[in-house]
Amino acid sequence: FQKFGLDPQEAALQAGAMPDEGLWGAELAEDWGEWVTAVSGMGVQGTVETVRGDYGAFYHGVYAAMLGEAAAPVALADTAVQLAVIEAALRSSETGQVVAIG
Repeated sequence: FQKFGLDPQEAALQAGAMPDEGLWGAELAEDWGEWVTAVSGMGVQGTVETVRGDYGAFYHGVYAAMLGEAAAPVALADTAVQLAVIEAALRSSETGQVVAIG
């Protein structure tokens, strides 16, 4: 699986767009993810449309969790895994080697 581009929300804000306007958080098709695999020895590939981003909903979730009104929008265990993946990617980039996680 490969994902291209960056989340468009920051650039949209910098350009003056507002989160309640039109297709907020939507990505261009050229930035969607692509998957490639083999089934019975044949190459198969496809495109995965990116789910629209919503920073606002995430931070509302953080706020609600801080008040004790809801669970955190991302579980601590999931955050730890995400950090391990990012750290491994950085080490791999620095060394040019595959880095095991876990």
